[in-house]
Amino acid sequence: MLKQKYLAYAISVALTPAALSLSMSANANDKSEEEIEVIEVTSIRESITSSLNSKRYADGVVDSLSADDIGSFPDTNVAESLQRIPGVSITRVLGEGEQVSIRGFAPGQNLTLINGQQLQSSGFELQGATLGRATNFSLLPATMTQTVEVYKSSEAKLPDGGVGGTVNIITRKPLVQKDKTLALVNTSLNYNSNTEETDPDLSALYSWKNDDDNFGALISLDYQDKDIRRDAFEITRYTEANLTDINGNTASGFLPEQAQGITFLQQRKRETVMVALQYQPTDSLDLNFSYLDSTMEGDNKSFGLVTDRNIFKKADILNFTEENGIFTSVAFGDLGKIARSSHRNRDAEITNKIVTFEGTWTGDNSSLTFAIGGSESAGGQGDRNQTDIEVPGSVITSIADGVGSNDFGALDLTDFSHLRMDNYARRIDSTENENSYASLDYTYYLEDSFITSINIGARYLEAEQLSSRVIYNNTSRVPVVDEEGNVLREAMRRNSNFNVGMFGDLGNMTNDYVATVYQYLDPNSVEAYDCENIGGDSNGSDDLGTFNSMCGFFTGRSVEGGSTWKVEEETTSFYVQANFESEFDWGVLRGNAGVRYMSNDTTIYNFSNLATQEEKNAFNYNYVEDGDSDKTLPAINVVFDLENDWVIRTAASTVISRPQYTQLARAVDIQNIDDDDQVNGRVTKGNASLEPFEANKYDLSVEWYYDEGQSVSLGAFYYDVKTFVINEETEEDLLGDGNTWIVNQPVNAEGGSVNGFEFAFTHNLDELIEGFGFQFNYTWLDADSGQTAVISGEERDLPLAGLSENTYNAVVYYSQGPWDARLSYNYRDEFYLDQYGELSRFSDEIKRLNMKVNYKFENGLTAYIQGSNLTDEKNVKYFGTPSMPYQTGETGANVRVGLQYKF
Repeated sequence: MLKQKYLAYAISVALTPAALSLSMSANANDKSEEEIEVIEVTSIRESITSSLNSKRYADGVVDSLSADDIGSFPDTNVAESLQRIPGVSITRVLGEGEQVSIRGFAPGQNLTLINGQQLQSSGFELQGATLGRATNFSLLPATMTQTVEVYKSSEAKLPDGGVGGTVNIITRKPLVQKDKTLALVNTSLNYNSNTEETDPDLSALYSWKNDDDNFGALISLDYQDKDIRRDAFEITRYTEANLTDINGNTASGFLPEQAQGITFLQQRKRETVMVALQYQPTDSLDLNFSYLDSTMEGDNKSFGLVTDRNIFKKADILNFTEENGIFTSVAFGDLGKIARSSHRNRDAEITNKIVTFEGTWTGDNSSLTFAIGGSESAGGQGDRNQTDIEVPGSVITSIADGVGSNDFGALDLTDFSHLRMDNYARRIDSTENENSYASLDYTYYLEDSFITSINIGARYLEAEQLSSRVIYNNTSRVPVVDEEGNVLREAMRRNSNFNVGMFGDLGNMTNDYVATVYQYLDPNSVEAYDCENIGGDSNGSDDLGTFNSMCGFFTGRSVEGGSTWKVEEETTSFYVQANFESEFDWGVLRGNAGVRYMSNDTTIYNFSNLATQEEKNAFNYNYVEDGDSDKTLPAINVVFDLENDWVIRTAASTVISRPQYTQLARAVDIQNIDDDDQVNGRVTKGNASLEPFEANKYDLSVEWYYDEGQSVSLGAFYYDVKTFVINEETEEDLLGDGNTWIVNQPVNAEGGSVNGFEFAFTHNLDELIEGFGFQFNYTWLDADSGQTAVISGEERDLPLAGLSENTYNAVVYYSQGPWDARLSYNYRDEFYLDQYGELSRFSDEIKRLNMKVNYKFENGLTAYIQGSNLTDEKNVKYFGTPSMPYQTGETGANVRVGLQYKF
């Protein structure tokens, strides 16, 4: 009977580590051992078979990856593995997968769990992107992971917060391992074509359980030392300008400004420790303790040669070329300061710590699971200092090749020692996240009933994010006053009128996008300068007082705290879910239906620009705002498991994701400027009262499992977006005194939709060559955000950020005897990034070719070679159209060779 075969597979799935992720999987403790079909995963093919079985017998739209599936790919972290699942795409920072998008929704609109519990995360933010609520997967090495589940449809018992979907990472547990004692060591060397360096990786795992198989301990260690280099050319901004050259020719169009060749170097070290203890004192009680500590350090250096802003207003325009409203080439005449050589040092660190204690009691017809724990993380751009050197002369800026270049002509860029310092600054940016939670889940099992079990649960979560910035700068505050002498605001003025040669020797730098060698000043040499031994005019400065004030900065007397805020959240939720199953002549009907209630209270603490410097330095917030929201979230999943190995799956639910932290809280800027006597002033601020992003979500899929480890499926989905967040200006009576203020802040907007379909095909080619097979999946997405922007001179609908219309993954594998080999190709279309002023930024298509070959010796030794980004693809970004390039960069191809030994 189909039901008996279904039960055998379901119990097999339930007894995998997925069942230990609290209430994430159904309990089937009352079934006999003879019904269980266990698939031992030891090869690529077996891991594919295991993943397909998990997908087939799930009650919702769920994809999964087994441990060997993850370990069999050139994956430095879990994100690199997840990109092979239909509808999942990843965001790479410096070439490594860091954030996960599901069905086109931005990383922060998906939820990541560790063993069923929410993870707080931070990022380096090296390229200016704020991580927000997204998870930084670069801190999660694949070695710690047993199984990864991706829930695309929702269930009432799932924690809320994932609009696109929910990723549940299930870590290894000792009593689940087949061997009583297991020791695994993996060591490798990685070569990168950009850095031309070879770096080591080392991981080890040890698992033990006693003779009674009721107590075990597991420890996993991971160490990575990696050099990264990104060479790029960037056009930071485009300005609408009217140009007239020295011959009287005129034209209007978008002018590329602040063009720069840039090199970024990072020495990255990652250390991860995971400890798991598991104790089963009786057949009915299972206790688990887990601790994860992951730290990543980045010694970051960036070098750039960038043209100055607004030089078209200062220099003669010798000639230009204009095409379709874009200046593709402009020659600027000699100017005292035409560019600057910039060098930044950044010492950044990310940490993640997770502690969990959970227990499950199972009775004759019920089970009870509790969990308590928390996580904390810290990150940010870290301690950054920067120097800029003035570069005089003339330059030709061109974007005719779709990349960009600067030609400084005969200027000697290797002799900067006599030039003036343009700027010296230091800034410390940090984010701190923490949460603590408690959850209780109860399941009651019914016999001989259409309703097979009922889940009831509650969850309480406290979360906090603190974002702080301290600025040290060689600037002074200058008041800006109106005609009557009233102070309107303060502006910053730089004091840096001295030569750079006094600080010692300069360094040399070049990259593929700046053919000329140029010099830079290391900020560390400025910090180390002996300000106590300034002698008369020997410092080369015409203004000794200015230099002395700068030395005062060196000793830390010029400090400014700013852009600092804190968000506190309390979330309480309750759910009830009924699971059902019944057999009919045509097959089995199964699934679940339930409802979840969520209540959230938010408090933000912030500074306004009216705060005193003493308040900022002491972090005494002068702006506090409260907000709250509550949602009722129904969910239903219905599966028709047919006799002929066909599965029809339907699902509907209401899903939410909370606003990003930077939308809830940001610097409050109050300007009492009254130009037309109609408004009292302008206010820019966050909004603690924002409602979550909310959508009604629908799924329909048809799947055919025509043989073991082989299937074809087609699914469609639709999101009816009820509300999302945009920036908007409104007029409000803030003080209740009848005076109107213009308020710029995030607000909830209505409307929008996301729809698409997913196709997946897995097939063995044994009939042609035994051991060969392939996987292919394709996702098509379309979205209407309800927002528009002017792109390439015309108003167009804006898609959701991060959404690629077409994404596909193709894999060819060979798994026979001691050999396991895999070749994969990942592709995603261009996608919208964000708004930069009035211009929209896009990323061009992304392509990756990866491979891995394993050979397993009989003594437990496995040798492998793997490669990622083998074709050394460039990352291309642009403003609206490829004719207006924004950034073109490359991080190189990677080849890794390694040995793994299982004791």
